[in-house]
Amino acid sequence: MSRRSLGALVALCVAMTTTAVALIAAPAQAACAYQWKNSSLSEGDTGPDVRELKIRLSGWTGYANTYYLDDIFGSELGDAVNRFKKEYGLPNDRIAGPAVLAKLDSLQSSDCSTDHFDWAEYKDGCSAPWDSAPLNDAAEAKANVRVLFWKLEALRRDLGDVPLIVTSGWRGSSSCWSFRESNHNYGLGIDIQGTKGANTSQLCTIAKAARYHGFNEILGPGKPSGDHETHVHLAWFRSKAAPYPSWEGWNAWNWNAPTCGVVRS
Repeated sequence: MSRRSLGALVALCVAMTTTAVALIAAPAQAACAYQWKNSSLSEGDTGPDVRELKIRLSGWTGYANTYYLDDIFGSELGDAVNRFKKEYGLPNDRIAGPAVLAKLDSLQSSDCSTDHFDWAEYKDGCSAPWDSAPLNDAAEAKANVRVLFWKLEALRRDLGDVPLIVTSGWRGSSSCWSFRESNHNYGLGIDIQGTKGANTSQLCTIAKAARYHGFNEILGPGKPSGDHETHVHLAWFRSKAAPYPSWEGWNAWNWNAPTCGVVRS
């Protein structure tokens, strides 16, 4: 074989290898970003698209309200769609069409975190892996955190895009626990401040706004134990069928920030 022919063969092999690697890598790169199967969703629809929509709009449920994260498009999701559309200047028709889905996609990062909240930030201070105790399930832990991120995106938007600073997130390890049943340990809870740090007035602004964005648990200034004077703790609750924490159902409430006038149980 001539040197020119050998060179051509090598080039062809490199090209084929590069193509093969790209073909193998492509699914992994796209695995995180959810691909909508429908271009429009409305009341009465069912399926995985609806569940994904409910996750991303779980922060637009309105005052003291949440909905179950199933795959059924009911009236409460229609209300959430309208709140989201009003915020972004879209037609008020209760339909999640291409413009809504595109806007939601624009708020998602390539690693399935969101535009303003990321996995590393949430785990800062606790390097325990996602499959740590007490949950022992990495996929579920990150799924919980992902819902939390979407609620925070809605809250941040409502506050005029004021940055929200995470002071404590993941505690999935006994070395990080404050107590075993904390929602932090399951990826359901987070502590935040605004740009003014422990400023009580700003913390109260955050706590009051959080009432409209699907947070079952809001703990802040004035809590009798005195341990939430420098931050606001926010969490969402899963189904009562979940094994953790057993007393917290998806439509239960624990608001305790009396200084801010945020009290509900």
